[in-house]
Amino acid sequence: MATPKPDTTYWRSPALGDAKELELPQGRLRYFDAGSGPPIVFVHGALVNPNLWRKVVPRLAPDHRCVSLELPFGAHEYGMPDADFGPTGLADLIADAIDASGSC
Repeated sequence: MATPKPDTTYWRSPALGDAKELELPQGRLRYFDAGSGPPIVFVHGALVNPNLWRKVVPRLAPDHRCVSLELPFGAHEYGMPDADFGPTGLADLIADAIDASGSC
């Protein structure tokens, strides 16, 4: 009998930095924080997650604080069932995350 593969659904690369969470008006949001210096905030699109940036963050983290948001676009652990995901709502979600993470 074959050995079952481990569930990697919510695995995130250690290269993204420390996992942290924010409580926003829209709900709970996870993000990853690496490096120090002027901040860069990484935003991903639909059906992906912060692992998209796993090769970029280590290159920039020596000179920048890299904040990778885990947005609720289909490849995330925490849902936001009452959040507005229209263009304005998403812009507000990202702006709230930037403010709450101290990335501005």
